[in-house]
Parts: sequence; structure tokens; C-alpha cells
Amino acid sequence: MKFKSMLKRFSAIALAGAITIGTAICASAADVQMSGFQPTAATGTLTVSSDGKYDVYKLYTAIPGNNAYTYEANSKYSSMLNGVTAKQLSKYDSAEVQNFLNTMMGKFSSSIAADYTIDGNSASTLPIGYYMVVQKSDAAVPGTVTSPLLVAIPSAADDQWVYNVTKKPKSSSTSLTKKIIEDDTGNLVDTSNSKIGSDINYQIDSTVPAYGDDIDKSKITYKITDNPSKALTVKMESITVKMGDTKLTEKSHYNLIPNSDGGFSVDFDYSRLTPGATVTVTFAAALNQNAVINKNTGLTIADYTSVEDENYNGTGNPNGATLEYTNNYYTGTTSKIRDIVTSFTTMVGIEKIDEDDANTKLAATFGVYSDKDCTKLLESLTTNETTGTIHSSTLKPGTYYLQEMIAPEGYAISDAVYTINVSATKNASGEYDGTFVIRVNDSQLNNAISIGDYQNVETLTITNVKGVKLPGTGGMGTALFTITGIGLMGTGAFLFLRRRMKKH
Repeated sequence: MKFKSMLKRFSAIALAGAITIGTAICASAADVQMSGFQPTAATGTLTVSSDGKYDVYKLYTAIPGNNAYTYEANSKYSSMLNGVTAKQLSKYDSAEVQNFLNTMMGKFSSSIAADYTIDGNSASTLPIGYYMVVQKSDAAVPGTVTSPLLVAIPSAADDQWVYNVTKKPKSSSTSLTKKIIEDDTGNLVDTSNSKIGSDINYQIDSTVPAYGDDIDKSKITYKITDNPSKALTVKMESITVKMGDTKLTEKSHYNLIPNSDGGFSVDFDYSRLTPGATVTVTFAAALNQNAVINKNTGLTIADYTSVEDENYNGTGNPNGATLEYTNNYYTGTTSKIRDIVTSFTTMVGIEKIDEDDANTKLAATFGVYSDKDCTKLLESLTTNETTGTIHSSTLKPGTYYLQEMIAPEGYAISDAVYTINVSATKNASGEYDGTFVIRVNDSQLNNAISIGDYQNVETLTITNVKGVKLPGTGGMGTALFTITGIGLMGTGAFLFLRRRMKKH
């Protein structure tokens, strides 16, 4: 990593009070009588109690004296230090330390590599001295924005010298949570069951990270991206962005950018945001004809193959979200956090065959109803005369009723009503797993076949018996019966009148 580019981006400390300096580092015996002084010690240890890797820069070299140390500036960083001595620095308050870092980083003009690289949560041996410690951008912990540390080895604490120093970097945090807004309750869930053609409502929440007051906020990246699978059609006009309860304005607080995968990015102007506040993005997406049913595989989202999420294993119809944010203002690099939710759907198939010959496939029309009296029609389905099959539109869990509306030509119509119950199973976490149980008249369907573009459609087989083909009302048959009836009536009247005439 080139230190030049890193330091050119330094203009402020990440958080007020985030700088830690060893106290009394230039104390003399006359100032403070401390114990534990080791005049011959050449090294100490530093433990940064946080994950990641850290670059370490030795700003000052320690020279032991009489129960105290004096410090010489490292010539490597002389332009960066701007003439500030370690003794002066030790007496700075947090605001003065912040200004010091702003000044020295702004004046650093040469490309200088770190003196040491250490691992977090492990003791690293370092020569005695005064150091700046910066978390490496390529090892930053997702969700954190870290601040540099100023650390003296040894440090002074409780009137004694401490050669094994432990420091915990102060950091701001950010987060990303994506949820489905459940239709019936409004609850935020990770999985749902939906019907093709219906809208699924989503909510993305993120916490605005803090970097400090004096930074150049134009250099901060803070962007939320929606990553839909091909089963979802995002309704761009439905996108709403808020910070807390305040609605944010496009092209003022953020730019809305459509993406090639059908999703979008909300690229925020960090200077218009409040650190620590929650930003919320809500929108709707329609489940389209590309949706897979049940637990079938096939739909994936780019960049999510390695995301560990119990709600995503390549099944169902997923929708992901990505937060990209500046994880270290001083290096100018970014990290990403991802979250993903999944919707499932199912359907019922119908197969129509001859009662005496299963190889004879029949075309018939059925109605799917929401009531057992079969008066509230949801959809009509006509089986294919070649395959004898048809599938319903996708169904949410619930109870439906099926009845034949038009029988195959030459067959008797059936007045049987089939009660279809669709239920969805949940895993141990209480989330849907894409498994559906379909029961017809209390018997579970177990006949999964392919119908059209859909695989593993649980299918109900219905037989028809041949019957007498009766003429339809209003057709030629009715006219024939009418004409014959009139003729018979005329003949009867003629015979009646003839008898009457003979009697007279």
C-alpha cells in the first residue's frame, strides 16, 4: 500500500476522542515517580484488541533516561510531524490531537511504507517508541469504520510503566438489513410466499457511519444497491428513501441509478446525512413469469454465491441488497455488506384422462374458486388435448375449490368439487424453506411432473367417463324438437275436429 495516497486523503480524525495516546510519555522523575521503569528494555508489545491487520508507523524513537523517556522525531516522518515534539503531543487534548493529525497528514508528500504490519488480537513485539497505528483497508472488519491510534510503548498507567500495551480502536459502525414487508401483517420477514403477478414489498435499513467533523465529506462513499434475481421486476416509481421519519429528496440527498440487472443504486451525498441515523429504502417488485416454483434451483444473484445466509441457497426467488461504504477514510477504500431475502411460490397441476384408458388425454375446462359453492371464480383452466395437462397460476397458502366447467367432447360433465389445501413449511428459524404440501380432499398429492416450463408440479389426475352427447339449447336440436312438437299438436287438432264433424 502506498502511504502517499493514504496520507493525502487524511484530513481529519475519524471520531472525536478516537485517538489514544500514552500519558506521561515524557515525564521525568521530578514530574512523576512511577514504578516499573526498565532502562535497558529495547522492546515492548502491542495488542490491538480488534480483528484485522494494522499498519504501524514509528513517529518517534524513545530514549531512556532517569525513570523517564525522551523522544526524537523519526526523520522519515519529519515533514509529517510539522515540528511537533512528543512532549507537546502528550499534553494535547483530543481536539488538538485531531488538528495535529489533520495538519501532518495534509503536509505528507512522500511515498513511505509502513514500518510494521501486525495482526489484531495478538501481541506484537515492537521497539520502544511512539507509534501511529492504522487498520489496513484490505482487512477491515465489515460494518466498521476505524480510527488510527497513537500509542506509546511503554505507556504510563496508574503511576507505572507498562511495556505490554493493549489498545482497542474506537470505531463507528454501519449495518445493512433487508426484509420483506409481509402482506397481511406488515411484519418484516426474511422469506415469503407470493403469487406470480403480485407485488412484493421490500425494506432496506442501514446505519449512517460516523467519520468525524472535519473530514472532506465529498470523499465518502455510502451507497445502497438492490440486486434482484430475474424473477423480480422492480417498480422504480415505488422507491422511497427516508432518514428516520424524514423523506429524502432525489438529486439533493441522493442519486437514483438504474442498474443493468433490473435493480438500482441509491448513491447518497454523505454531507446531507446525519451520522448514527438510520436510512430506509422501500420499494415494490412484481414476481414475474421467470419465477421458479417450490424449492427448485436455478435463480442466482451475481456476487452472492459466497454470501452466508440461511435464507439463500440458490433456491426460490431471491432479492439481495449491498451496502458499499468507506471503511477507512484515511486510506479511502471501501467495504461491502450484503443481505438477502427470498420469496417462494407453488402451483397445482391438473391431468385429464379417459377413465378406461390412461393414455387417452382429454381437453376439459375447470374453474378454480375461492368458495366451496364454486360461485367466486379465480381462474379457468383448460387442459391440453395432447398432454391432458394444465397448471394453475401460482398459489399462496390457502384453501381453493376445483370443479369441471366444460367436459371433453363426448364425455359426461362431472359435478364433483375438489377441495385443495396449500400449506408451506418453515425451518427451525421460523422461515419458509420452499417446501409446500398440497392436499386434495384431505389426501396429499404426490405426483410431481413437468408441465410447460415448470418442473415438479404436484398434479391431480381426474378421469372422465363417456356419455351421451346432447344437443345444446338454442341449437338445431331444439328447433327440431320444436318443429316436431308443433306437427304433433297440429295432427292431434285435425283428428279431434274430424271426429266432431262425423258426429254431426
